[in-house]
Amino acid sequence: MNEKQLNIKIFINNIYKLTKIYKLKAPLKEVWKALTNSKTLTKWQGQKCSITKNKVILFGGDTIGKIIEIKPMEKISHTWRMDYQNKKWKDSIVTYLLTEKNDKIIIKLEHTNFPNKKRKGLP
Repeated sequence: MNEKQLNIKIFINNIYKLTKIYKLKAPLKEVWKALTNSKTLTKWQGQKCSITKNKVILFGGDTIGKIIEIKPMEKISHTWRMDYQNKKWKDSIVTYLLTEKNDKIIIKLEHTNFPNKKRKGLP
């Protein structure tokens, strides 16, 4: 698969929003499988991952989330909580939106309510 990406960080009201656009030359079914199948997700992430209709466990369990919405072949959205995250912080939200354009699949990845420097305890 070929990949091009665009990184944009937007700082709004002390909340970070991260948006990435990926353009892949691959069948939609393969891209969907990479995002929603535990085996392919593990290969893609490089660490043990699992995904069910209710939850997602990423990076060997360091990050967990609850599935918010799934529209097959179009959208998957889940919460995101890192194991070191302060319990008082709200979960952030990760959304993958898939569209077909010409012979490519466009993946728009949005991560909202992303922990900012202050919430991470960084200078």
